[in-house]
Amino acid sequence: LDGRLCLSNGDSKWLTGIEARKKAHEIRSMNDAVLVGVNTVLKDDPELTVRHVEGINPKRIILDSKLRTPPEAKIIGNDNKCVIFTLDNINENDEYKDEYKIDKISRLKNAGAEIKILPALEIKNILASLVEIGVLNLMVEGGAEVLSSFLRNKIADEIKFFYAPKILGDGKNFNLNLDFNSVSETFSLKKLKSEILDNDILIEGRLSCSPDL
Repeated sequence: LDGRLCLSNGDSKWLTGIEARKKAHEIRSMNDAVLVGVNTVLKDDPELTVRHVEGINPKRIILDSKLRTPPEAKIIGNDNKCVIFTLDNINENDEYKDEYKIDKISRLKNAGAEIKILPALEIKNILASLVEIGVLNLMVEGGAEVLSSFLRNKIADEIKFFYAPKILGDGKNFNLNLDFNSVSETFSLKKLKSEILDNDILIEGRLSCSPDL
């Protein structure tokens, strides 16, 4: 209820109940792809597939500038639907060397992931590349850094908040580095809808920053 994604120690399982998780999987099935940052992959090792409900698995997109995704990560799966976006340049002083990167790309490809190399992991470039592979409806699922970057760039159209009846106190908020000078500048929700999911609440709407409004 206080807008936290997890406790200060990172624990977040499970905040919401089964009905909310079913709804989240239903939303996944309605999108062409689901996107997360590599920190979510390393922390949670998610599958990001459609379970609990009937539906088609979307593509699974990872933003991973240094290719830290393990080849054995569950998100890669065995259906050739995992796409990893990474950078094409490495700092000369970085211990992460070119030889290692080539080997890591090879192992990730062998595991079933598609690797897309960009000069910069900028959201508009990523979205343009996703359109080229048929992704028109994208669900951004996490984590906080990725969610915040879409909002800061005013590139998000809709948002869906799942509220669990819990107060977590200190912990990570989803709106990192998102600041406004006045209330009139803040984002608001249009076409607001709400739904009770057992003990949890879903609030959703169109974001006022959406280019489509």
